[in-house]
Amino acid sequence: MKTNVGIGLTTCPNALNAKMIVRSLLESKIVSCGQVEGPILSFYTWENEQVECEEWRVVLKFKIENHREVLNQIKTQHEYDVPQWVYWESSSSKEYAQWIYDPST
Repeated sequence: MKTNVGIGLTTCPNALNAKMIVRSLLESKIVSCGQVEGPILSFYTWENEQVECEEWRVVLKFKIENHREVLNQIKTQHEYDVPQWVYWESSSSKEYAQWIYDPST
């Protein structure tokens, strides 16, 4: 049994967009879990301008091999031209990984 899972992050300009993305990914069975946190305060440079704004962070848990599918679906529903997508492979308990790989259990 695999015990490695994917964890990914994106940020959205509002809670509505964040919730829509999580619900869609869950319905498509591409992710097993998603949390929306916010608002958070973000600082970044965009088009040579420093930006400070409120965003909503989305944390996703998924089968690591789904990372490309997650990104593709985020791109189709995200309000940003270049949505953040960072992910990593993480170890988990055997029971949690089993749930990620088979959420019906």
